[in-house]
Amino acid sequence: MYNDSRLQNITIVFPSWCTLFAAWNIWIIDFTSDSFWADGWTTAHEIGATGQPQIEYDMDMHNNSIGRMYATINGISENSSVTAMRKTIHDAYVSGSLWRIVADRINISLAHQ
Repeated sequence: MYNDSRLQNITIVFPSWCTLFAAWNIWIIDFTSDSFWADGWTTAHEIGATGQPQIEYDMDMHNNSIGRMYATINGISENSSVTAMRKTIHDAYVSGSLWRIVADRINISLAHQ
């Protein structure tokens, strides 16, 4: 089990499911300083999912990449503070770049609402 003292007593609320995928990638990069590893791990997770509709796969892969992009933009690494990580997740969330499924369609404009 991975243990990081920076994660004690932290609560992050995800207003929409799409934010979780971006945050997951940001967390991996925060723990490993490795965007390529985050890409490989999260892509393998999506490829290994069984019974997942194509639209969910597309949304998850897109939101994973947005998380990695914001981690890179904000310089997230193993040396980043919790505050920097939270800000990066928030930046991705409010960017309007995340995809969300609404009525069986990808919806970009509502992803942050």
